[in-house]
Amino acid sequence: AIPAAILLLVITTIVRFPSLFVGFYNPDETYYATIGQRLLEGGILYSTIVDHKPPLVYYLYSLFVMVGGQNAIIVAHFAMIVFISSTAVTIATIVRNLGKNAKVALLAAVLYAVGSALGKPNDVAAANSELMFNLPIALGILFAIKSLNAEDKRKYFYVCISGLAAAIAALIKQQTAVVPVMTLVYFLLAYQKRTANITSIFLYLTSLSLPILALGVLCFKSGRLHDAWYWTVAVNSLYVQGHEQGFQMFIRGVKQTMYMLFLEESAMWMPVICSLAL
Repeated sequence: AIPAAILLLVITTIVRFPSLFVGFYNPDETYYATIGQRLLEGGILYSTIVDHKPPLVYYLYSLFVMVGGQNAIIVAHFAMIVFISSTAVTIATIVRNLGKNAKVALLAAVLYAVGSALGKPNDVAAANSELMFNLPIALGILFAIKSLNAEDKRKYFYVCISGLAAAIAALIKQQTAVVPVMTLVYFLLAYQKRTANITSIFLYLTSLSLPILALGVLCFKSGRLHDAWYWTVAVNSLYVQGHEQGFQMFIRGVKQTMYMLFLEESAMWMPVICSLAL
């Protein structure tokens, strides 16, 4: 396992090396870095500094600014190697837990590491939220799968980790909320087959909800709940709907979510599907 992880780290570094010492690839990186800097200076998210994303991506960039200063974007690009190689290792583990051998699992992981770097540089080379939330999404899926074959105490621990990982992904980008919905469907199907129980489903929903509720409580206590809701939900819905209204707005929102998860994120799910066909 360790040699495979080292190999994936090397492959990820090679395919992303051309992007490491380049400056900002797109406006999103500039927004994240600017807000990250302002947070370190005492700025208040969704009050004195605003954008329509959930908070975790900005705090990650605060960490990059803290480490790199004026070279924060280079630190962010290096951090993507850690995110991507860790996601690749998680994908390999998912494939192994689905019953495939180590070679097939490694192939799936390599496909992700390479596939995540294929495309327009301003999309795939940037330190964007998609590359960040892939890791908690993959971890959530992995622990959901592992929970079905574990003993009760370990099963419940895995379920809680799965829900927590899904919450972290949602706190990086809202559209990932579709993933816990599908994971819940997975648990319900497992419940029908008696490989999951009501306690597992309850713990999943609880561990998914608690981090988001905790953030809501913090925003409420600081008087920012309305502002946080306005920027991350209301404004973001306007961003999604464009000039559409009613049912057309709903269709546009679905299309954008599907585009993000099934086209932009194909680097993550396509390797798993390909490995299952081998």
